[in-house]
Amino acid sequence: MSGNNYPRNERLASTHSSSARGGGGSAGTSASAAAREQIRSVHARPKQSQRQQSEEEKRIVPRLAKRSYHLPGYGWGRDWVQYMFNNHPLLGICCHHKLHPLSMGQRLIIFIGSIASGLAITNLVFLWFTFDQEQSMNDVLFQMTILPNSTAIHSEYQSIEVTRGTAVLWTLGSMSHSVFDLTIWYVSACSCCRPGGICSAIGCLRHCGSYLVVGIVMIVVAMASLVVVWRASEETRTQYEEEKEELGLDDDAYPEWGEIRGVSSFSFLVNYAVEVCLALMLYYPLIGTILFSGIMGCGRVPMLGGRPYEVRKEEARERRRRSEVAEDSSSLRASRARSRTSSDVFDDEIC
Repeated sequence: MSGNNYPRNERLASTHSSSARGGGGSAGTSASAAAREQIRSVHARPKQSQRQQSEEEKRIVPRLAKRSYHLPGYGWGRDWVQYMFNNHPLLGICCHHKLHPLSMGQRLIIFIGSIASGLAITNLVFLWFTFDQEQSMNDVLFQMTILPNSTAIHSEYQSIEVTRGTAVLWTLGSMSHSVFDLTIWYVSACSCCRPGGICSAIGCLRHCGSYLVVGIVMIVVAMASLVVVWRASEETRTQYEEEKEELGLDDDAYPEWGEIRGVSSFSFLVNYAVEVCLALMLYYPLIGTILFSGIMGCGRVPMLGGRPYEVRKEEARERRRRSEVAEDSSSLRASRARSRTSSDVFDDEIC
């Protein structure tokens, strides 16, 4: 009996040890599987964040490149702030959106080109009237009288005169400046080649616009420098003529082209600097807010509708998307119902 019990005890012990080894092996396998699953999830997180970022770029980047008034999910206040910070010539250099296609360097180049083009246009208008003997820049086109019988206001400030030069600068000059600014903006941004654009498949060409803008700005700066020196020379000539009249001189000697007397010949640059400061700090926010509100287009005209027009367009696109999704789901349910009906008919025929 005792001799037979020993082998039995050994078999029981070996059975318990093998079961223990089997349990430990299954536990180790489950632990390794959990570790592998955790590693997969860790590696999947960057891919998921990249997909989310790419989707956000496809939605936002084309809107930023087109100077949109409204971004998806933004309210009125946030849209106004993003519109000013992304499109303002000076504030946009440092305060633009992180996904904006125009970097700080590109914006700085555009800003320099804008200043140079405005300076060139202003001085070209002055030189045009200087060489035109029939028309003068100071000719009054019309005059508006404000409070003619008021004694509290000096008579010099009771009327507003619009001269020929001012009218040309307000119409032809400002329009040319705006067209130049918008052209170099859209060429540098190249929204069609960005993610979500029409030509996103050839996105490698989006950098060509930036190189083209650099060349254009260099040409404009060179032209502005030439025009500034030209006007300074004309200012020196005018000062010389005024001095001759005061002194009663009759000689026909005039300074040569390019001869500049001193800093006084560049006094017009101070006036232009004041104009630029007023345009950037006062007129741009004021006019930009009016366009943003959509008052001029009642929120329905494409060019003047502002944020209300873009919000209405986004809501219409969302309604179309939902209707398409509903149609697709209904068609899918109908196809499934037809497939089930055909399978039932087939089963009945077999039976």
